[in-house]
Amino acid sequence: MEHDFDAPNLVATQVRLLSAASEFLRSTAKSVAPETTRYLAEFRYLWRETASLRRELDKAPFESAVASVLAHPGFRAEQIPSEILELLRTLQALKPVRVCEIGARRGGTLALFALAAAPNARILSMDIAFSHARTLLNPRLGRPTQTVACWKADSHDPSLPSKVSAWFGDKLDFLFIDGDHSYDGVRMDYERFSPMVRAGGLIAFHDISPDSLTRGHGKSASDSGGVPRFWAELKQQNPQAIDVIDDPLQDGFGLGLITVN
Repeated sequence: MEHDFDAPNLVATQVRLLSAASEFLRSTAKSVAPETTRYLAEFRYLWRETASLRRELDKAPFESAVASVLAHPGFRAEQIPSEILELLRTLQALKPVRVCEIGARRGGTLALFALAAAPNARILSMDIAFSHARTLLNPRLGRPTQTVACWKADSHDPSLPSKVSAWFGDKLDFLFIDGDHSYDGVRMDYERFSPMVRAGGLIAFHDISPDSLTRGHGKSASDSGGVPRFWAELKQQNPQAIDVIDDPLQDGFGLGLITVN
């Protein structure tokens, strides 16, 4: 007995069925477990992009590598290029081995500090809004010879300083403060974490320049909060403090540097 066997149509039918089944599974996952779906999507994205950016940073000249981080949509650091470059050059001269940042956003500053830090550096990046996927995968932005950790943490948690000290096991070489921008918040971060920095080490603050609202020009995307006020007071106690500001009239941003005595 002969049978009609239309192979192309059979294959096309199978493809349609597989496509329909795949779409059904995706829609079911989104409706049943939307958080899991979002987590897996973010995890896949970060797995791919951390590896890709790390390969690019390994090959690119220093300033090109910095530009790549500042432009990357997944890790972009909200920094003015001339300001962050000056800080990074300072760090290159310091060659910090123990680096801690409070406030990390997407992870761009972590990648930049890893570029400038010592090859054997221990780097701790903390942010109150880190997703679980970023705590797992942002450490891949460091160099392979560095020890990098990312914690979802509130810098105002009174138990955190002791945990940070235990993780490093020694004094910090560099502390970057870019967390809570309220006056009390930045003051608390400084008071709690600055004693961890060794003599000769560096502390840097972000957003020391007044924003548009503070200048009386209305609210804008920038938010320096109470950082400029706290920085002005801190400078009175530290005559060696340095302002790194691209334009004195700019809307926020700016970096403040203090070398610990």
